[in-house]
Amino acid sequence: MKSQNLELLLELIGIENFAKLAEHCGGMSFYIPKMPSKKLSILRDIKLLKELEVSKDDIIKRLAKKYELSYRTLRRIYDRS
Repeated sequence: MKSQNLELLLELIGIENFAKLAEHCGGMSFYIPKMPSKKLSILRDIKLLKELEVSKDDIIKRLAKKYELSYRTLRRIYDRS
């Protein structure tokens, strides 16, 4: 891994988590896939609405409209969250 990538990882996860990662995975090579930002936003919204005790059905309806996705697609994302 290039040193600038290591510096970015260190900045993102912090020194303690970086040390744990190095201890457990030091020397390993692995790929971290990109997660679409839209899906991250949906998951963040689901979490927030759950914390506000909004019903599952209302969450799915609201977010389907907000993100212009089908009810079924949002239900699948919700069920996996």
